[in-house]
Amino acid sequence: MRIRPLTIKLYYDHPTAGAWSVEDLSRFKGVIAVEDMNQAAFCQAYGVLAMFHNRVFKFLYTDGAIDQFSYAHFLLSSLVGLTDVTLPEELERLRYGPQLNGRDEVVGFLGQNDRTQLFLQRRGDELLLSYLDEHGQAPDDRESPFFEGFVLQRDEFRDEATLNLDAWVKVVNDLAQWGPLDSEAQRIVTLWRQHRALLTPHPTPTPPG
Repeated sequence: MRIRPLTIKLYYDHPTAGAWSVEDLSRFKGVIAVEDMNQAAFCQAYGVLAMFHNRVFKFLYTDGAIDQFSYAHFLLSSLVGLTDVTLPEELERLRYGPQLNGRDEVVGFLGQNDRTQLFLQRRGDELLLSYLDEHGQAPDDRESPFFEGFVLQRDEFRDEATLNLDAWVKVVNDLAQWGPLDSEAQRIVTLWRQHRALLTPHPTPTPPG
């Protein structure tokens, strides 16, 4: 299946505060629970990554009880993998090797707490996205959320990942007054601030705020 146009939404999801996209939160729309109102807690809070076709038809909604930081890491490492030039060493560490779990040209990988897996692979100028169950499969029954090899446009994915990382970093920065980041999350924020231009070689929208 070929997905175009593509929309990506990274959500903050809380049982009482509700689910809000980081894009909305970056514009001061939505609610963050009191217990998540500091940088470290927000990064560890439950998140969801969703993707839409034509902004309406949702074909991906991860539900693996994983934290915001892991999703930001997935988006950043995917952008590293999509970059053809050699990057600074601290970014190159995020690049995957020739093979991962038997798959070639993996640029992004996310293993979730329920053992489901999200793979993003290169295929020429396009990308292949796969969402697999705990057995590494994509059952084709009617109600299965899993799939294998949905085709995404490379530039569209890069632009959408950039928008979400911009928004996520802004939300994290806005929470700085209530408590600092842990070292791993701070590394992701710092890498994005310092090297955003290297990972987005063609014009992308200005970060919110």
